[in-house]
Amino acid sequence: MAKSVRKFSQTLDLRKLPTIRLRSHRYFPIAMVIAAFLALACIHIWQRVQVMTLVHETALLREERRQLVDAANKVHDEIAALSLASRIERYATDTLGMVRVPGDRLFTLQYHEESVEPLNELARVFTSIRRVADNLPAVAETQASAGEVPQFLLDPEELYGEDEEGNE
Repeated sequence: MAKSVRKFSQTLDLRKLPTIRLRSHRYFPIAMVIAAFLALACIHIWQRVQVMTLVHETALLREERRQLVDAANKVHDEIAALSLASRIERYATDTLGMVRVPGDRLFTLQYHEESVEPLNELARVFTSIRRVADNLPAVAETQASAGEVPQFLLDPEELYGEDEEGNE
């Protein structure tokens, strides 16, 4: 009788859905625990691989940054070495044949842009004369009395910006 009951229950079990049969199996809870453990282990391993990859990339980027900072420092040092006044002066004298000009022969032209336009032709003439006078070199009283006034020639084309036909 036990044999026939077992066959009957097995026949009924075959007619059930496969998921129901699987859940009713006696090793199902143990299999679920093992599957969960394996899933967590796989996730942990994947996460660890990702972290190690990011650590490696970070190390590479830090090394690249260090090399770039070193290269930038070398370039700044090279710029500083090339822009030394003594080096530029030596290059100008040796290669270009330039000579040092004494300080009393130097003068600086400054351009001051006026925001207000002159109203008429007379004001324009006075403004032009004032600009020329502001840019003339100053002559000391001792130089003037000794007859050492330097010659300063003005080119009209440079002052007024005219071309060969006299047009502006």
